[in-house]
Amino acid sequence: MTETFRRCVQSEMSAVSGSVRLTSVLSLLGISSSSWYRRSKATTATRGRPRDPLDPTQVAMIRALAERYPYWGYKRLAVLARREFGSGFSDRLTYRIMSSLGLLQRR
Repeated sequence: MTETFRRCVQSEMSAVSGSVRLTSVLSLLGISSSSWYRRSKATTATRGRPRDPLDPTQVAMIRALAERYPYWGYKRLAVLARREFGSGFSDRLTYRIMSSLGLLQRR
């Protein structure tokens, strides 16, 4: 809906001085009332705390495992990384690393 059209309808509504409801005017014009009211634009800020940058050593370890086992998914590689490199590898971290490298398996 353009701003000029919105102003035109508002000026006509003010000229009538409240004897006609806005929803009636919008239905006569063929406009849904939900499109008349402006919605707030989506914010670009993400929810939650900002993500920490990925550790290059962890990225290299996951990349090496993904190259060694190319058909394994992120959950199985996370288990293997915890066994080989220690407890610093969660499923989520492995998923984030593999998605940033484009190594996730398709279903």
